This record gives sequence, C-alpha cells and structure tokens, in this order.
Amino acid sequence: MTSLPPPWLACLRAETAAMKRAGVRRLLVISGASDWCGQQAAALGNALDGDWLWVGEQSECGTGNRPAALKTLLGREFLHAVFDARQSLAVDALAALAGTLVAGSWLVLLVPPWSRWPRMPDGDSLRWSEQPQPIATPHFTRYFRAALSADPAVALLRQDRAPQITPLASRLPWYPPVPGRPTADQGRLLRRLAQAEPGIYVMIAPRGRGKSALAGMFAGTLDDACCITAPAKTAVDILRRYAGPGAPFFAPDALLARCRAGMSARWLLVDEAAALPLPLLRQLMGYFSHVLLTTTVAGYEGTGRGFLLKFCETLPCWHPLRLDEPLRWAANDPLERWLTETLLLEDAEVVAFAGEGAPQNTDAGAACAGRWRIGNVSARTWRRQPAARQAFYQLLTRAHYRTSPIDLRRLLDAPGMSFFTATATATAIKTETETETETAIKTAIKTKTETETETATAHQRRLMAGLWLVEEGGLTARLAHNVWAGYRRPPGSLVAQSLAAHGSAWRAPRLRSRRISRIAVTPTARRRGIGLALIAKAAKQAAAEGRDFLSVSFGYTAALWRFWQRAGFQLVRMGTHREASSGLYSAMALLPLSDAGRRLTLRAADGFERDCRLAAGEQQDLRGEDWRCLAGFAFAQRPPEACRSALTRLINRSTLPLPALRLWLTQPMPDATLAARLGLSGKKALWRRWRQETAAGMAAADTRLTRRWQRICQQQAR
Repeated sequence: MTSLPPPWLACLRAETAAMKRAGVRRLLVISGASDWCGQQAAALGNALDGDWLWVGEQSECGTGNRPAALKTLLGREFLHAVFDARQSLAVDALAALAGTLVAGSWLVLLVPPWSRWPRMPDGDSLRWSEQPQPIATPHFTRYFRAALSADPAVALLRQDRAPQITPLASRLPWYPPVPGRPTADQGRLLRRLAQAEPGIYVMIAPRGRGKSALAGMFAGTLDDACCITAPAKTAVDILRRYAGPGAPFFAPDALLARCRAGMSARWLLVDEAAALPLPLLRQLMGYFSHVLLTTTVAGYEGTGRGFLLKFCETLPCWHPLRLDEPLRWAANDPLERWLTETLLLEDAEVVAFAGEGAPQNTDAGAACAGRWRIGNVSARTWRRQPAARQAFYQLLTRAHYRTSPIDLRRLLDAPGMSFFTATATATAIKTETETETETAIKTAIKTKTETETETATAHQRRLMAGLWLVEEGGLTARLAHNVWAGYRRPPGSLVAQSLAAHGSAWRAPRLRSRRISRIAVTPTARRRGIGLALIAKAAKQAAAEGRDFLSVSFGYTAALWRFWQRAGFQLVRMGTHREASSGLYSAMALLPLSDAGRRLTLRAADGFERDCRLAAGEQQDLRGEDWRCLAGFAFAQRPPEACRSALTRLINRSTLPLPALRLWLTQPMPDATLAARLGLSGKKALWRRWRQETAAGMAAADTRLTRRWQRICQQQAR
C-alpha cells in the first residue's frame, strides 16, 4: 500500500481539523493512473477517521456503491466520501453525494491523468450521448477541469505534480446545532405546523438544511397521530432519530394498503417526497387531513422539479415552508459553493414557481415578427460563449422538471444536437472574442469581474426562448425490423424506436427525423406565439436538410397538447403508465415534413385513433397492421402490451377458447397472479403461452396469412 508523503499528510490533517472547526467541507481531487489513484484514496481512508463512503464501479476501500444507488442514501449523513470518476463522471451523482456529507468532510474525486483526461472516453456518456459506445467529452472535461483549478478551496493531488492545497481562509468557529434542540429557523416552522389547519404543507430546502430533522421533531410531538413514509426505510434514519424509536414508519405500498383497510391518522409525513411515484403519493394524501411533504429540488435530482412543476401546481392549495440556513455545515460552504457555480444548480425557490415549460400560445407565430429574432445556434457557440450557454441552460432549468447537469454535458459534447433561440434584440448573439482555451475559461471562472457578470445578465435579458432538437432515425432495414420485432434496442432515437417497438409505426426508425428534446419560453414572453415561431423555424430547416418529420414526447395535459396541435403535430401514441417524475402519461406526436413522413404520420395517427375507438367499445375487424403486430408477438419478441389492441381484435373474432389471452385481456391482473391462476411457473411461461395461443388464433383466422407472416419474421430476424 502506497503511503502519503509525511508533509502532505500533516498538512491534510491540519486542514481537516480547521475544516471541522469552521464547519465546512472541501473537495480533494486525485488525478493520475488508475492504480495510483486507488492507492492514494485507500491511504487517505487509513489516515483520516471517517465513514469513507465509496461511490463508483470499483472500490479499493470497503464496499462501493454505484452512482445510481445514491437515491437510497438520500437523507443519511457521512464523514468523508470517495467518488470514483476514473472511468465515468456522473456529475448529478457527485452533487447528490456531496449532500450527504457533514461538516469537516472531504469529498475525494478520483479522475484520469490530468493531460489525457479530455481525450479519454467517459462511460457516463452512454446515459446522454445516444451513442452505442462511450465517447470522449473534451469540452465539458476542460470546463470542469478549469473550474477545479480555479478554486483555491479545491485541493489537488496529481501524480505528475507536487500536491496543491491552499489553507482554509480564516473563519469564525462553527457550532453545530444542539442535538434534539431546534434551530431558530426550525423553531419558527415547528410553531407554524403545531397550529396548522388541515391542508398540504411542502417543506422545500437544499440538502443539509435539516428538513428530515425538523420532520422528526414534529413527529415526536404527534405520537400516534401521524404516519411516516419514504422511498426507503434507510432514507428516514435522521427523521426517526429525532422522532424516537417508536416512530410509526410504513413502506409506501404497505401504508396505502393499511389506509384502504381502514387505518386512520391525522398527519401524513413523507420524507424525500419527490422520489416517490407521484400517483402513489397522490393516493396516500387522500387519506389524511394534514400532510407534510419534505423535498429537495436541485438540479441533480431527477424527480424534484417534476414534484413542483407537475405535482404541486395541480393541488388546489398548498403551503410552502422554507429552510435556508445550513444545518450540517456552515454558511458559504466551499464544496456547496463550487458545485452550485460549476454545475449551475439553481435555488429551489426560483425553480419551484417558474411554471410550465411549453408556452400557452394564443396567437400566431407571425405575431412576434419584428420583436424577436429567431436564429440557429451551433454547439460551438455554447463552447465559445459561456454567458450564452449559461443563459440557455438556466432558461431550461426554470422551465423543465427534467433539466439536470446531464443536459450541461449534452450541450457541450453530445453529437447530433440542434439549437434555436429567440432573442429580444434586433441582431443575433454576436461572436465574442473569448477563445476555447482552458486559460480563458479558467480566467472567467476565477475573476468573476463586474463586466463578466453584466455580460451574463445581458444574455439572460436578451434570451427569450430556446428550442433543442436531437437527430433520430436512419437505421438500416434489418436493424429497424429487429427493433420492431423486439430483438434489438440500440442507443438513441428515443421516439422513432418507441413508435416501432411499442406502436404501429414500424418504419419510423428508418426515416430521418429530429426530436424536440426541450422547449422553453420565459414567462414574460409567453402567449405571444414565440414558441410556435421557434418550431416553425426548426421545421423549415429540418425539411430543407432532408428530414422526414419532427417528433416530441411530453407529459400529457390538455393545455400542453393544445400547444403542440397548434404547432401542427399529430398525436400518434399514449403511454399506458404514469411517469414517476411527472405523474403524467407520456404522449408522442409527429409533425411530417416529407412525403414519407406524411405517410408515416397518417398511418400512425390513424392506428392510434382506431385503438382509442376499440378501447371505447367499438367492434373492429383485423387489418393488415394487426396481422403484422400479431406476427411480431407470436413469432418474434414484441412485448404483449405493445400488441394489446391487435390481440383484443383477435380474441373478439376468434371462436377458439384462448384462455390465457382472454383472461389477461378481460380481467387485468399482475402477471404473477395470472400465471398462478393458469397453473404456470411464472412470467416467462405465461408469455410463452400467450404467444402460442396467438399463433393458434391467427392460424384459425387465416392459415395462409399466418404462414406468410411467420416466414417474414423468420427471414428478417436478427
């Protein structure tokens, strides 16, 4: 085991003690060869007492946690942690991990060799680049690396350089809150809750402000007059510590079952409410007269903004409660400050009341002519103009519940992106003299001069709306068939592949299209047609460049669908389950641009409308598209839910018993229950029986057609 140099170790221990006295946390970056970085991190774990939580694919120090598992750690506290970014830098997970660390902690970040880092493939790119293999992310990496170098509070240990650690600036001593005793901020809210009328109370605060502790203190005053729930039992460790060992905790599903069985209480306390499926949360709330929800809304948490933008706005009345002062660390914490500035994490209150992302236009796109300038912006612009990039990203943050630092990475490095903006000035954003060099970025981050601040503010004032599109489609005939048949699902082409794999538009992945990933309009510019003008501009350019259609996937509301209708889109698919992040059904719509796109859209829209009429009770015969779908289910691997309508038409006209299919289609129940009713071993056996019965029903209806479609499936498969 490599040991740390004594002078460096002595300095590190002294700084750790100073951090504890000041009540702050800091970032320590270790850069070098993979083995060397692991050895240094392990040596740190031996040198400094602490929990040393390790997040990454591999661990040289105890048990590791994958970044995706961090949701199970929300609400818990740790002293020191290692984030392993040697192969993959998940910045949203990095920010979430920081939120679990207490005062006096080091967040140790392991990264590749400094000079080679921008050229190395990043495994995290698989989540957002829509590429089949990891790609290098040079632009974000240089930006991130410059931010690390520019902040004197960041300690840096490089294999090829002497250690760099700047002593902590002088601070007044920090005294943590007295255990079990509320702070002034908490006391104010406890008094308000004690006198609360029936209603819904939402406690919003960044990490480390004592939301869970306050909820626990309040629960302790209620005895058996409350029920506590959370996404996971470990997420309420702090709440239960303050509430006492007898705190009545229930898993969400179990609590809902008890409520349905007649259990009652006055208060429902939900910790980390934004991480629960919103339909489940809505059902639970209906059983209680008083509800307290605690949640963090920050740029790195996938459902936080959905909770506020899509859930709270639907409530008839709710009361926001704010906690501002940090509880786990002192104000102006170096780690929190660095993450907020680098990843552009906004204050929760700004995001919470921003409103819906897509504008509710009432007039034509031409109404904004002469007032706004619509222009195409290249990805290079975002790299050369940091102020413009920041303004665009913050516009998305205020408008969309899904916006996170992943989008910041996509802006800088993802291929196949198109951007359009509407500005309030008569001229497009001019080219600035800033270069793409790391030195310029570092200077911009480090100096924060008054001129630079004014430049960023000016960009925010001028930017009124933005549109972000992603390239889709262009798959080979064989690959497109295998997507439809359920054999393949390559990265990318979200809407095009979904229309083929789950709908009737099997040609969609072969055509060239662009998907609208984000659209946002500032509140002051809404209802003026600017959103429609952006889409019209993007559609015109896409058509000129040979694209067949534009697509969009969105959480369905009547108002939002009216907007897309006015833009010329046609609804072609509706999801069968509500999304956890929004509580809404996912809808897909197309705007045709070419003859092939129009034929595809017409068929898809007609099929969707026909399925809706079937669900309403209309009796229908089998058509050609039904035979295609049935063959894909019987002789390939299409999922049953994608074929529900065609299967319903089949059993409606078949004289065969088809017991397994009829039971599923007429008496909906979980697969496990269905399998047990039929005496089958499980889901695989159940699906196999469904496929067998489908083939039998097809043969009974038309043997010749069945054989033909079976040959087609077998010839093109894989």
